[in-house]
Amino acid sequence: MSALPPSSLTVLSNLFDVPSLPTVAFYQYEVSFSPEIKIMRRRHELVSILQTDVQPNLFTPRALYDGKAILFSQGRPLPLAGQGVASFEIPNTGKTNVRITLRAVGSGPVDFSDLKMALAGKALFNLAMAAPINVLQLALMQVPAQSCIQKGKAFYSSRGELNLNNGITIWRGFYQSIRPSPGCMIVNVDVSVTTFYAAGNLFDHCMRFMGFHNARDMVDLRLDDLRKLESHLKNVRIAIMDPLSKKIKSIKGLEPKGGNFEFQVDGRPTTVAKYFSDVHRALLKYPHAVAVNLRPRNSDNPTIIPMELCFIIPGQFYRKPLPSDCTDKMVNFATLRPEERKAVIMSGTTKVLSIESPVLQYHASDYLRDAGLRISTQMKQIGGQVLATPKIAYGLKATVSPARGGWNVMGKKLFVPAPPANRWAVVNFDTRTRHQQVQDLLAELYKCCTDLGMRMNAPEVLMETNIHAPGKILDAIADDTGNGKGKLAFVLVILPQEAAGPRAAVKRWGDVLRGIPTQCLRSKKVQRVNNQYCNNVALKINARLGGQNCGVELYPLTGIRGPYMILGIDVSHPGAGVHNRPSIASLVFSTDKEAMHYQARLCVQPPRTESILEDDLRRMVTEAVDIFGKKNGIGPQNIIIYRDGISEGEYNAVARREYTIIREAVAARVSQITKKETSPPKMTFIVVTKRHHVRFFPSRPGDADKSGNCPPGFTTGESLSTPGLNEFYLQSHGGLLGTSRPSHYIVLQDEIFGCGPQNPQGLRLVQSLSYGLCHVYASATRSVSIPAPVYYADRACLRATTFYFPPDMHFSDSGTDDPNAVFDLEFWKSQFGQVKDRDNKCFFL
Repeated sequence: MSALPPSSLTVLSNLFDVPSLPTVAFYQYEVSFSPEIKIMRRRHELVSILQTDVQPNLFTPRALYDGKAILFSQGRPLPLAGQGVASFEIPNTGKTNVRITLRAVGSGPVDFSDLKMALAGKALFNLAMAAPINVLQLALMQVPAQSCIQKGKAFYSSRGELNLNNGITIWRGFYQSIRPSPGCMIVNVDVSVTTFYAAGNLFDHCMRFMGFHNARDMVDLRLDDLRKLESHLKNVRIAIMDPLSKKIKSIKGLEPKGGNFEFQVDGRPTTVAKYFSDVHRALLKYPHAVAVNLRPRNSDNPTIIPMELCFIIPGQFYRKPLPSDCTDKMVNFATLRPEERKAVIMSGTTKVLSIESPVLQYHASDYLRDAGLRISTQMKQIGGQVLATPKIAYGLKATVSPARGGWNVMGKKLFVPAPPANRWAVVNFDTRTRHQQVQDLLAELYKCCTDLGMRMNAPEVLMETNIHAPGKILDAIADDTGNGKGKLAFVLVILPQEAAGPRAAVKRWGDVLRGIPTQCLRSKKVQRVNNQYCNNVALKINARLGGQNCGVELYPLTGIRGPYMILGIDVSHPGAGVHNRPSIASLVFSTDKEAMHYQARLCVQPPRTESILEDDLRRMVTEAVDIFGKKNGIGPQNIIIYRDGISEGEYNAVARREYTIIREAVAARVSQITKKETSPPKMTFIVVTKRHHVRFFPSRPGDADKSGNCPPGFTTGESLSTPGLNEFYLQSHGGLLGTSRPSHYIVLQDEIFGCGPQNPQGLRLVQSLSYGLCHVYASATRSVSIPAPVYYADRACLRATTFYFPPDMHFSDSGTDDPNAVFDLEFWKSQFGQVKDRDNKCFFL
């Protein structure tokens, strides 16, 4: 059976054609400052003064500066004396002048002839073309970089900010980048939001962040609160005594009761409070409160400053995860319906955003005009197709046809029910959820489970208690219900609405310590129980216990000779500024011939290592082949890999390495199983990511779904592919809130489908397969945004970082640490809790 043919659809995108490229060459220079200037925006200001006020004749046309250490002159080398080196004094009101030194880089001029040839299809893209593309990116960023705060390829303004009243504020801005496409370069412009530290008095800031209402709470901080606050403030830049002071310092640590800290002045002992009173005539209001230390921890000469005399300077990015109670506010602030988003991108200054869109600046920019760079101000039209939606199969040969990306399981039977749940338990840790509400939940959940075809008894235990020591309570229940009858099938746990710590304890207990599946429910859901919610819970329970909720015919696989296995691979990394915590890698693999059921393996590796360590990857692949072979009686002969967690610059290097390791590991293990030499499997390696800013908008109202988005199943083809790459975008999910984000797929290696310029059908098969796999995510009755195997891999990594290290290691804490500390991989491996009884169960849901 083959799928129905796709239908054509033309949409608008937040992409803008670049019909002309520079005709002149660019010459590169190193830039240095004396004294060192640490703030990028200030460096931009100084270089602008150099070009417009100090040496306007030298810098005509204007040079392009990256805000760090690179500058490009346009059209000609700068006539610098001293063998390509020159220094310039920049006036600095009230302070020592700043000296800017330019040094010519002997790499030759950057021109655009090769790039133009590649865009015309007359040459292949290569690494040498990164330099001209980088120059184009710098030209785009020059104007906004001088008036906004820059972060990578995005820039932000505090106008229209949202203050979360907890020391964190959200700013809006724009993202813009330039990339190749068939025939011309294109500029991607999108709305962006990010978080900043709220500027102002540091003491008041900390009170808001900690949720304190009485200043005395800042005196006797508990150890956990002190650690939380120190993590929040680490490396934050502050001004002392005067919020407008140009003398900026960074916070390195905290000192309890800082005003009482004693030190020597001219050989005489004094305290911090007395020093500021005597020398600065500053009488402290809170001398016993925690203070900041401007020196590294364990420094022999700490510098302690009272918080009430410190001011957080504006424009500092908050790079840690948002507190859970702020997530909804962030989502609401960032969410824009498609029509709103399109209007903001085209104009910027609306009720949503109070800064001008870069699209309006393209014709007026001196930098772009001088460079001969012309950019369209009209959104690019993209021709694509809407793929046929696969039918969803349930038990008793029933099928469902999804509508707008979703479907209902009412009246359906599970494709494969899990083994009977004869023994299970319920624990209510939320004292506000009444006994009758729990009983109503259990009655509705039991009805939904049995209606779907699951077999289960009434719960053997129903305990209602407070949330103190959840692990001990769960141990007592599991041990008491044992009595030689075998362990519990699962435990249903009701938690308070905000209970991240107890939930982590429950999941660690179930996954790592006891090997008993747990299903956690939030109290608000229990108190407003309904049939739809209980059906969703039932689907999760069935998958966690080894069942299969539904089936989807993946027609692109029906023509493959020999059994196939689908892998999803992801690597998650520690947060920004964290140097001494590992990355976590996960490999998820299908175990059945239809690629509907999945298991996962996890490993620990050095921080920010994007490619999985060879020994660990071989081990995980070997285990996957063993399980597949035992279940199907034969090893896989075709391997399809969906890989997330790779940065764009690492695509080819990581793919080649992992492709080779997986190929060798599968062939070796299959040969051992069959006891004869086996040919290497055919393989396809696909990178999939959502970390991009491309968006699609219906070109006509009739083409939109109810949310105003393009319909699920919309995919692009050759019209939006980088020359030389087999790539596409797929918007596989129906719109719910805001503007849907498509996923980006790059087929880096392919031996199965025949992708290539001479066989467009090969890419269409990959598109259809990917869309089908977006419908098999076990805990949803909607198509999801990326194929289920790689979605599972992402969930497995998140679960490991949150639950699988001992709580006292504070692994999920996003605070910074010592960059000079030696990373000990073996120590982290020894502390990592492996999942017990993981086979045949989707523990990662």
